[in-house]
Amino acid sequence: MADYKIQLGVQLDSKAQENINNQLRKIEAKIETATLSKKAISSIQDQLKSANLGITIDTTSIKKAQNEVNKLVDSVRKASGLSLGNQLKNNSSSKSDANFLADQQRILAQNEKYWKQNTAAAKEYEQQWTLAFSNVENAQSKAQLTTATKQINALKAEIDNAGSKMNQTNFLADQQKELANIKTYINANTKAANQYGEALKQAQTNVRGATNTQELTTARKQFQALKAEISAAGMSGLSFGDKLKSEISNLTSFFSATSIILSSVSHLKNGFSELVALDDAMVELKKVTDETNESYKNFYYQANDIAKQLGATTQEVITQTANWAQLGYAMQDAINLAKDSSILSTISPEMDIDTATETLISTMKAYKIEANDVMDGINSKINIVGNNFASNNNDISEMLKRSSAAMAAANNTLEQNIALGVAGNEIVQDSASVGTALKTISMRIRANVFIALAL
Repeated sequence: MADYKIQLGVQLDSKAQENINNQLRKIEAKIETATLSKKAISSIQDQLKSANLGITIDTTSIKKAQNEVNKLVDSVRKASGLSLGNQLKNNSSSKSDANFLADQQRILAQNEKYWKQNTAAAKEYEQQWTLAFSNVENAQSKAQLTTATKQINALKAEIDNAGSKMNQTNFLADQQKELANIKTYINANTKAANQYGEALKQAQTNVRGATNTQELTTARKQFQALKAEISAAGMSGLSFGDKLKSEISNLTSFFSATSIILSSVSHLKNGFSELVALDDAMVELKKVTDETNESYKNFYYQANDIAKQLGATTQEVITQTANWAQLGYAMQDAINLAKDSSILSTISPEMDIDTATETLISTMKAYKIEANDVMDGINSKINIVGNNFASNNNDISEMLKRSSAAMAAANNTLEQNIALGVAGNEIVQDSASVGTALKTISMRIRANVFIALAL
């Protein structure tokens, strides 16, 4: 840094000159702007007076010194390429950028973990997810990151809802499969009927009453423990009477060749009748749909698989698919609805598949429930209430068939309809009458309201 030589009107010795230079260096170190303020000049004057030199300041020389300082400050700024204000701004911007990047990485990590945990349920959403994740990854500002985060959170909610429906469908399938296993076991172990009959019935009730996977697992373990107890007590297998019937049935085949021939003819007749029934069902389906021969062939095998899974017959599944298609549903929706009908019939003791279909049709039409919402929107609600209150699934079905249209027209929800019906049936114990009463009462209330409004 150059020394500042100030013309004071007198000749200064070298010591005085060095003292002034030191004072100016201290002042320069405190400079934050490109010019000296009046306060700074005043400070210099006070410091010179305190030196008792008996001199006055040449303000012209002060201005020259100020110009020297300004040149020095400018050279420093040009060398750094930034002013103090820009430096502070850039420091603040750097800190903001660091926070933004940290938030972006945190959100990306969270959503990557979510995808790994929900890959099965989210498989059909893979393309949408890739786009939403890319929007988060490519966000350049806080506003873009916020928008992208909202989009991916909305997609996650949709995926969670789809996963919930999938889990409910799987649960109902497991439930009906376990009920079928218990029924098969009871038929094959009639010897235990006297001593363990009530326990076996309770096992069926426990499985039928389960409302989630955890409860179903508990009921399944209880049944396994009961089977082990029956086996340990030596009560497995058929009773003496059932064994005798079985042996007699086997022996009759040896009594005469005629019995064998007649039995074979009977089986052939039954087989032929079933083939005719299946063919008739397919004919009815083709009347109400317009698919290719390959599609009908694939559907036949699909119907056969559904029948095996749900303990129904292939003919019933085909017939119900035709019924749904006749109502205007597309082929795949009709197949799914036929499956829903079979499931409702399976989880509802003594309810046939035709009754289940009628219940779903009347309820769907009344409350405008979509085909893909039947399992969660109707079946689950009927089953949960039927397992926990005095009215069973058949009672609720009868009430809904008779009252759904009128109650929906009166702006009552499906839940309210079921609740009112079950409450009334606890007293009357006649579900058909309760359903008719709800319909009549609802229609009369609406009529009275219209009359009142007209007056």
